[in-house]
Amino acid sequence: MSSCTPHDRPTKLYWTEGCCTPVVAKDVVACLSEAERAAVGHVSAELVSHCESAELPTDDARGHLDCPYTSALGFGYQCEDKHRELLRRWFQEDMPSRCSQKPATAYQQEVLVELTFATVGTRTTVDYTAAGTTGPGGKSWGWTETLVFESRGADRMKLVRRTTKGNRPKA
Repeated sequence: MSSCTPHDRPTKLYWTEGCCTPVVAKDVVACLSEAERAAVGHVSAELVSHCESAELPTDDARGHLDCPYTSALGFGYQCEDKHRELLRRWFQEDMPSRCSQKPATAYQQEVLVELTFATVGTRTTVDYTAAGTTGPGGKSWGWTETLVFESRGADRMKLVRRTTKGNRPKA
């Protein structure tokens, strides 16, 4: 059994290699507390990364998006019941303003590029870099954000600060 160390310093959880290969630090995911999982999961609603249509044995696959980041966190398909329920439970007052369901083939994309986090006391700070593009030869933009969450009991968190740098599109 592996030993989990505290995440009291910036810990890299997600990144892309090259332009297109998503990497999730599975050893870090295995050691996340439920509060940390919720905090880093908040970002998963607004930003998708490398999502593909789910391949199910029935025609029920239409509309289901399997995203490496969301799946690695144990949230199931992007923006579906399990994912939304977790967000509702932890963020009653701070639900993400949208839940993106764009597959990797969508003309316009806003994707997670890298995510780190740290937990000190009751606060979890999530730092991420994101990028957006429109089609081949189209526009591109990027931004970074810092989200600071504070635990409010056993299964509640509050977003206490959000700082954005760059060209984050309005929700």
